[in-house]
Amino acid sequence: MLPTDTEQFASGSMSSFTIKWWDIFTGVLDIKRQHKDYLRKKNENLTITGENRRIRRFPLRERYTKVTIVPSLGEQEHTDNTLKTRSTAGGEIWRKAEQNYREEIPLDRLLRKHCNQTGGTGTTLIIGPSGFGKSTIIQKIIHGWAAGEMYREIDVIFPFKVQKLNSIDGETCLNELILDFFPNFTNYLEFLWNKPEKILFIFDDLDLFQKPIDITEVPSANGDGSQSFGPEHLCEISHIVCSLIKGQLLKGCSVLGTSSPWKLQTLEKVGLNRVVDILGFSADTMKEYSHRCSAAGQFASDFIDQDEKLYAMCHNPRFCSVLCSILEAQQKEGAQIPAFTTCTRVFLTYVTCLLKKCFYDDVNAHNVLLKLGSLAYWGICNKTNVFNSGQFKQHKLPISNWISGFMIEIQDNDGISYVFTHPILKDFVAALFKCQSTPADQVKKILTEWYSCTDDRFKFVSRFFIGLSSPNSLKQVGFYWGELQSETASNVSDWLKEKFNSYVQNLESERNQKGLLEILHCLLEFGDAMLLKDVLTPMKTLRFTKCPHKTFDCTVLSKALMMVQEIEELDLDGCGIGNEGIHQLESVLHKCEVLRLNMNNLGDLGVTHLSAILKYLYCKIETLSLKSNNLTDGCVEILTSALRENTVLLKLDISNDDLNGDHANRLTDQSVPALSQFIQNCTRMTEINLKNNLFSGEGLKRFKWVHPSSDLTVITE
Repeated sequence: MLPTDTEQFASGSMSSFTIKWWDIFTGVLDIKRQHKDYLRKKNENLTITGENRRIRRFPLRERYTKVTIVPSLGEQEHTDNTLKTRSTAGGEIWRKAEQNYREEIPLDRLLRKHCNQTGGTGTTLIIGPSGFGKSTIIQKIIHGWAAGEMYREIDVIFPFKVQKLNSIDGETCLNELILDFFPNFTNYLEFLWNKPEKILFIFDDLDLFQKPIDITEVPSANGDGSQSFGPEHLCEISHIVCSLIKGQLLKGCSVLGTSSPWKLQTLEKVGLNRVVDILGFSADTMKEYSHRCSAAGQFASDFIDQDEKLYAMCHNPRFCSVLCSILEAQQKEGAQIPAFTTCTRVFLTYVTCLLKKCFYDDVNAHNVLLKLGSLAYWGICNKTNVFNSGQFKQHKLPISNWISGFMIEIQDNDGISYVFTHPILKDFVAALFKCQSTPADQVKKILTEWYSCTDDRFKFVSRFFIGLSSPNSLKQVGFYWGELQSETASNVSDWLKEKFNSYVQNLESERNQKGLLEILHCLLEFGDAMLLKDVLTPMKTLRFTKCPHKTFDCTVLSKALMMVQEIEELDLDGCGIGNEGIHQLESVLHKCEVLRLNMNNLGDLGVTHLSAILKYLYCKIETLSLKSNNLTDGCVEILTSALRENTVLLKLDISNDDLNGDHANRLTDQSVPALSQFIQNCTRMTEINLKNNLFSGEGLKRFKWVHPSSDLTVITE
């Protein structure tokens, strides 16, 4: 037995054998310190790939944001239900997970053998779709261990990226593998193997092994089939990994692996010590991450709120990092952060990151992307979310590990099937395919067909198609794209103009209001500022009274209205825009002569934003209507202060049609002094409507006693 403790060297007289091993022991300690310092430095920065494959690095401590890790639902329920739900229902997986798991697994308790639970192989497997933060978790664990913050009982960590293991040809052994990647351990491995329980092996991206892992075929060093298998035994690299995972090589060591849910049937046979699911960012942490990117924070948060499909996509940390890196890179270059970053631009960069991770050359990536897009478009047309191997063959799409960046493999009653990790990713690759395969003279026809579909399944396909048709998109492509027909952009531009003009003919129609808002989304995706200005400038009135606006719809409307100098009337009654929506519109509402915001539940905070607009030097608002917005006495001082500075406003309505309505204004006698003082000193306004608030009879009398210094009419009942 080799000496492994300093007490064995404490006797007064040491033999030459003992002295030799004392030198080895102290040498191992020194090498371990060097190794730990090397891993700490190597993992102290997050590396993020942005547009045109630009690499940017950020300190891990500043940028790392917690992802949620929960116990796996396990076995058939995991593959059949959870993954399919995550793909087809987006954020619904989050709501279910939060209900089922009230306690997450922290990183420092991830290895089961180190949280007072024994048995099994000592192998922990983290499962999650591409981009959900598996590699970043590994980096955080390695850095935390090297900094002495977690897993102090582990002496050595040997981390490996499976993509790099794929480059190993022929047979090798564990000893050679370690020394190839960590040569400092030369002459010390035998000493190290004496305490395997102090060693942690990490294999990131097990699903990306080029040769399938067959856990049932662990090699035997003996002819009798016994499982004697040592660090010096030569075999395929996949067999070494399998043997470590199964606990038949260096028994007692710990193994931590990551994988997307792709070709894992053989791993399920091992009886792993622990399997956990990574769910990515929660609703809170996705916004926390965006605000850690201080330059991009607010806009990234707004982007996250754009749509249910995009909201689900933003649970993916890689997608969030791409979005923020685009904005941050532009600020670093000295440009002002753009008011609008298109979905097309973000997804182009995101797909580039997926391709880079899979080490595909540009031409092959382009070809496979088009075949994947063909499959995706067929699925959208046929309302199919789950694809089988026969459909892969029909579209000449090879089933390979590359697909794992876009799809998840599931087991169902008919065998193995595949679903996209996110529905909107399916929309994007479908648009890539159609943009490349649609003749220029067919562009208007196909866009019209998509828009005539009543179930909205082509909504994002259309937006992406229009965004990809823009000449600006070609500047942002990070992979081989091929030639775009010059007539395509021109035909898309003509179609957008025609649709815009058809919708504005009758803005009393709910259909036209919703169609106009969608065309504004598409115009911004297309990115032609002159086109946007040309179609908006003739507009005198915009009305969206039958078209609810989410926060990002308000962002889109705001960026569109930046292209015009003034608007005679903007009617947003009953749009449900709330405080956040007003915040997004704050930069353009001063251009409106008549601004109607009735029944929007703005609240006192929304009035704070409006008050800032009223103080603006170039504010043109003459009529402001704020009926039924859940206003209270708390906003009156701020509002009257802004009105004293404003020199344009003539009519203000803060009344209620129905005092018992859900969002009725509830001003009381507490507001009377401030309102009375303003009314008495006002010299320009012609009307203030306070009808159906909560003023008492005495309060109403006080208004009647006030004598305005101008021809101001005060309506109180």
